[in-house]
Amino acid sequence: MVSAVFGGKQFGLDGPRDLVRKLEHDVDRFRPAESSEANVAFIAFDCAVTAWSIVDWVYNSANATTLKLLGIDGPKQRRIPPASLQILFNRVNGLELCYQLATGAKHFEVRSHSRDDVNSGIIRVRSRRQNPDTHEIIENRVHSAMIQTSEGSIFADEFFAEVSQAWRRFLDEEKIDAEEKISFDVFDAAVD
Repeated sequence: MVSAVFGGKQFGLDGPRDLVRKLEHDVDRFRPAESSEANVAFIAFDCAVTAWSIVDWVYNSANATTLKLLGIDGPKQRRIPPASLQILFNRVNGLELCYQLATGAKHFEVRSHSRDDVNSGIIRVRSRRQNPDTHEIIENRVHSAMIQTSEGSIFADEFFAEVSQAWRRFLDEEKIDAEEKISFDVFDAAVD
């Protein structure tokens, strides 16, 4: 027996909390000790785009209370107003940097409010050691995504973990999308 749930274009994700859970899942993908350079870059890209996309999910799922919190008294506009974005930048630590990274990653440049001091990259660490018993040379390679600004550098996994916590804190404090709607068992298949 195979069962499926379809609806919308979000693969079963239903609200901002689901996207925060996706971000947390993506951050956990950084954890394996050894990753290829491409794998680390893909994960960092996913994190940047997901962290920034939560803005749209908060705005599009907003009720009257959330709209008021975002400084909107009238009906929703097609795009989130700049003043509302500024409110979110002030409330969610790291969000402005996510905007820079996600926009740059998707569009190759940031045209509006670009910060020239924001860069990202992959560092490669190669170590060699000798096994004391066999005298065999063991080579180890580790790749890490980094984010750099004029204020310093941070590992991408640490940065995006902090951003996911900031988003969760914001959603909790404002009681936005309080109920987690899916268990990520969206496609529940059983074979008879």
